[in-house]
Amino acid sequence: MKTSATKPDRSPTGRLPERHFDARGLNCPLPILKTRLILNRMRSGETLLVESTDPHSLVDFQAYCARTTHELLHFEERPRGNWRFLLRCHTPTRSPRQANTRMTTTTQGSVTHHKTGN
Repeated sequence: MKTSATKPDRSPTGRLPERHFDARGLNCPLPILKTRLILNRMRSGETLLVESTDPHSLVDFQAYCARTTHELLHFEERPRGNWRFLLRCHTPTRSPRQANTRMTTTTQGSVTHHKTGN
């Protein structure tokens, strides 16, 4: 996974994104899966610029943001089948009950909650 600390050119919002992920050359579903991992490590409000050559990326990113709290701020198709997506991370607020648990997702997709103490 290629992530970059170097800031790409300015986004359509006029701000530089906090993170950049180069997913060019990865095929579906890897761009959205790896983007999800990056977003899960980001702070709420930070932005991520993703570059992809996967032709299904637009549908994947729109569907992912519709199902999660993350926001698709902008997307554009660039020359030679390159796509750029600007996302804003929105980490949901955890309730006090959730704060004392951690979630584990199994390979079958089920979620297990583990009590962490207190």
